[in-house]
Amino acid sequence: MTNNKFINTITSIFEKIAINRTRQALAFLSDNELEAMGITRTSLDTGDFYNYKEVANFPTKKISRIKSTKAKAA
Repeated sequence: MTNNKFINTITSIFEKIAINRTRQALAFLSDNELEAMGITRTSLDTGDFYNYKEVANFPTKKISRIKSTKAKAA
């Protein structure tokens, strides 16, 4: 198995785990809460509840928080 194929396999496994855990967490929400997020119970059951590009490009402030915390410590 080549290195690239191995990385792709691991990435695929982690992606499936993340989708499954997200689906499990969303299943605990009420229908009204799901509707507020634009998700239906049917789309949740079929796994069609997110757009990969939206998830991959999700903005995060983690890096800026780390930088600001380090700046405050200095």
